[in-house]
Amino acid sequence: MLKLEIKDQHIEQTNDTTSNLRDANDINIVLKKYENYLREHSNEVRNLKKKIKTRDDRIEELEYNLDNANDTIYELEDKVSKLEETLNYFKELWNKFIKFLQEKFFSNNKYDDFINDLYDEDILDDNEIDIIQNNSKSKEDFDRDL
Repeated sequence: MLKLEIKDQHIEQTNDTTSNLRDANDINIVLKKYENYLREHSNEVRNLKKKIKTRDDRIEELEYNLDNANDTIYELEDKVSKLEETLNYFKELWNKFIKFLQEKFFSNNKYDDFINDLYDEDILDDNEIDIIQNNSKSKEDFDRDL
């Protein structure tokens, strides 16, 4: 009976060992699948990180370009403002000049030769003489023309 018990123990140990080997083999299979899964996702994560880095670089470049564009816009706005001031100065000067001409030239015939000379030299044309003589254009018309 002792031999039978030893055989039973041996069979039981063999079954346990075989079962353990199967379990180990199953674990091995699971580990291999997990390793493959990790490798695939590691590559995917690496690729996504590269894409993020590329986009971050592009965003940084666009922000730099936007800052430069804003600087240019501020400079141009400043220039436009100065040009508007200059234009307004010359509009006012021109209006004063026209008023002066109206008062001086057309108050009597004393300046007729001078006006004719301005006309002959193409300094004034018919329209400008009409403006000076008759004040046919209002200040708003003048401003709109400019």
